[in-house]
Amino acid sequence: MRKALPLPFAPRGRPAAPPPARASSLRTRLLLGNLLLVLVPILLVGLAVGALSLQSLRQSLLQAQQEKLVVIRDATKRQIQENLQRTLFSSAVAARNPSLVAALQALSQGWAQLPQDGQRGQPPSPAFLTEQRSAIRSYYQDQWLQTYLNLNAGQSLDLTPYLASLDSRSLLLQAALLNNQPSLLQGSAYGEAYTRYHPLLQELLQSLELNNLYLVDAQGVVVYSNRIDLGRSLLKAPLENSPMARVFREARQNLDRRAVLSDLSFYTPAFDELLLFSAAPVYQGQKLLGVVVLEAPVGRLDNILTNNANYEELGLGQRGDVYLLNLNNGLMLSNQRGFLRETDTYLESLRQAGLPQPLLERMLSKGSVAGLLKADPEVVQRANLGAGAGQVQDLLIAYEQVRIADLPWALAAQIPLKEALAPLGPLQQRFLLVLGAVLLLVVGLALLATQGFVNAITRPIQAIAKVVEAFGQGNLSQRVNLQSNDEIGQLGQAFNQAMAQLEVFFAQQAEEQRRSQQLQQNVSAFLQIATEIAQGDLTKRGQVTEDVLGNVVDAVNLTIEELAQLLKEVQKAAQMVNHSAIQLDQLTASIASGAVAQAQEVGQVQAQTQQVTQNIRQMAQSANQTAQAALKTLESAQLGRQAVAQVLSGMQSIRQEMQDIAQNIAALSQRSAEIEEIAKVLEEFASQTNLLALNASFEAAGAGAAGRRFAIVADEIRKLAEESARETSRVGSLIQQVQQEIAQVVGLVQEGVREVETGYGVAQTAGSRLEEIARLAEASAGLAQAISSLAQGQVALVERVEEAVQNIAQTAQQTGQESQEGRRSAEAMRLLAEQLSRGLARFRLPN
Repeated sequence: MRKALPLPFAPRGRPAAPPPARASSLRTRLLLGNLLLVLVPILLVGLAVGALSLQSLRQSLLQAQQEKLVVIRDATKRQIQENLQRTLFSSAVAARNPSLVAALQALSQGWAQLPQDGQRGQPPSPAFLTEQRSAIRSYYQDQWLQTYLNLNAGQSLDLTPYLASLDSRSLLLQAALLNNQPSLLQGSAYGEAYTRYHPLLQELLQSLELNNLYLVDAQGVVVYSNRIDLGRSLLKAPLENSPMARVFREARQNLDRRAVLSDLSFYTPAFDELLLFSAAPVYQGQKLLGVVVLEAPVGRLDNILTNNANYEELGLGQRGDVYLLNLNNGLMLSNQRGFLRETDTYLESLRQAGLPQPLLERMLSKGSVAGLLKADPEVVQRANLGAGAGQVQDLLIAYEQVRIADLPWALAAQIPLKEALAPLGPLQQRFLLVLGAVLLLVVGLALLATQGFVNAITRPIQAIAKVVEAFGQGNLSQRVNLQSNDEIGQLGQAFNQAMAQLEVFFAQQAEEQRRSQQLQQNVSAFLQIATEIAQGDLTKRGQVTEDVLGNVVDAVNLTIEELAQLLKEVQKAAQMVNHSAIQLDQLTASIASGAVAQAQEVGQVQAQTQQVTQNIRQMAQSANQTAQAALKTLESAQLGRQAVAQVLSGMQSIRQEMQDIAQNIAALSQRSAEIEEIAKVLEEFASQTNLLALNASFEAAGAGAAGRRFAIVADEIRKLAEESARETSRVGSLIQQVQQEIAQVVGLVQEGVREVETGYGVAQTAGSRLEEIARLAEASAGLAQAISSLAQGQVALVERVEEAVQNIAQTAQQTGQESQEGRRSAEAMRLLAEQLSRGLARFRLPN
């Protein structure tokens, strides 16, 4: 090893090495930098892919929810249109009913004869009219108005127009029929017509399943009603702008005699209830007798929209809703689910939205928001443009116009966006967990790869730093040992060359300094030796050096050497004998101790060899067991491969069966649609039969006693027709439910097909993985067999080593015994040499 040279510029009192934290800091920075370079792109790509995947999943989920809302919207629209068509058909049937035609003609004629044809054919007196006006005023204020206030949350109504517009005829008519004084019409033409046709009209009303029936003559006077519009003109105040007046004018002007519908509007004579009127003109030949007006049950529309309050079965979840709206004024035409299910919370939200308290109280009293609450303007705007589906604020909505009888209606089905995207939450959590696991795996792999890369850079730098540290401490013998040819390797080579040049330079300076000091030391030493020689000590010799003093010292040494030659030879011989005896004694002692130690070590080696032999035997047994386990693993992998092949075959069969099921269900859906068409035809046939039976009943009633049997038969036919209509309607409803369930089953079957496809792909992947496992198991079995064979061979070799160790132990014991005898002989020789040396001790001679 080279000797470290002192550096003239090395600092004193403290080490010159730089702090090692710099190398660690560089390594840390490189490690973190490479980790960031690896992880940041991976993280960004992962987040981007995850965001795109979640966005795609979100769009698919929204698309599925939109399609479901469109299905609900279309099915509800079809039911609404069928209900409205049935209402129009009922009006047309009623207008062509002979009994209703006769009733309208008789009641109109009876109205024209009032009040001249009053009680018992006598005109009422002024005092009687004054008395009845006072009674009607009391009826309006004490009974009718109180009911109105209760149904409208105390909202006031001015009765003056309704009381002031009562002439003597309408006063007499309302006093008799509304104020419960039928005797006032006794003997009058109107009273006789009312008594005759009122039961028939009520029976017709029940058969048509409607709320109310009105007869209006050609001049617009309501000649048959159970409300305060009785006896009033629809062409004069206060009813000239009412919804019944509008539908009357439209029906009267309709030359093709078709039925018409009014918009859903509040009708004051019906306590400002939201009503839907259907009207049809009534003709006798070519003469217009008037108009029949039917009050359709609005509750039936609500039942259709809400599926009889079973929103969940309709597919609207927890907060979905379906409603009608008016495109002209934007008002809701049906109730809201939130109002029905959570009335207080719903009203509180409307209150916070700025709706006035009286309006909220009116909603609460009517039990509905229909006609009182405006729909979202954006929904109204979109529905005006046509059918569609999309997102409106925080709602997912499907909308479409309901164009029937020129009504400005639209239908909307909606569900909160949060509820529509509820299945996305667990998928997001699962995605975050998978992303976190992948990132952890990537971080681990990146850390391992980066650590190797950083070590490849920092280790050469650390090696150079150690050499620089040694150089700072004055050690020029250290060199940088780098095998690379990169920039760091070139730096190490250049540093080694610089260190070599510095070492040569400092060695030359040290050599010159050493020579000067050595000359001074040699002069001092020679002077001291010369003094001792002069005193008679012939053992001293001057040191012959290479400088100028060497020649002088050499001559003096030669003279002294010749003088002491004789004594030196004698003493030398004695010392040689003594020295040889000592060496022999030491050698024999060393041999003896070595033999003992060797015997002990050989004993330990023998014990260890026995232990190793036992371990190798156990290892051979384990290797044999491992080989057997590897063979079993190979057999299991082959069985797993066969099982996966069977699973793939089964999955292929299931996929084909699922596709066949989907085709069969589609065919079943077509058959149910055909059955629905047949049910509609049967329903129309039942309605026609019911109408014919009703007309037969009217004709039999007019025929007197001769037509009673025919009336009984007609009544039975009517009952059978009604039963057929109800059962046909029920069949239609069941078919619609079956179609909805078939649609759901189709969706489930399609989902099952996709899941089977996914399972088939997973099974294929599992098969390929088992193929790889089988190959690895086969390779492992071969390796285990090879290891077992090698272990069996090692057992034989170790047993032979154990025998050799036993032989060495016996040899070591024999060597110890022989070395003891040699030591005793060497001790005797040493004693003889000491006696000879004591005899020559009086001479001081050189060795």
